[in-house]
Amino acid sequence: MELADYAFIWSTRREDYVLVRVGEDPNDLLIVHLLGRSGPESMMIDDDSLANGIIERMKSSGAPTVDLSQLDEVIAARRAGKHRAD
Repeated sequence: MELADYAFIWSTRREDYVLVRVGEDPNDLLIVHLLGRSGPESMMIDDDSLANGIIERMKSSGAPTVDLSQLDEVIAARRAGKHRAD
């Protein structure tokens, strides 16, 4: 797949996705996380270049970045009807 195949993540469905920082350091790994209605799930992308492109596009579109310790709170807020993580 190519970067354009994932455009929905930072455009039409961007309220459904957050970036999750795995670790304490601001430079630690970020993963793309879907705040799905049927349950949360993380996206695993084997191609580092593609993953980095998706992450950069999400950042530039204003996608929120949360720490792993905040993820449960973000998921609960999503289920309560709030669309954005802060």
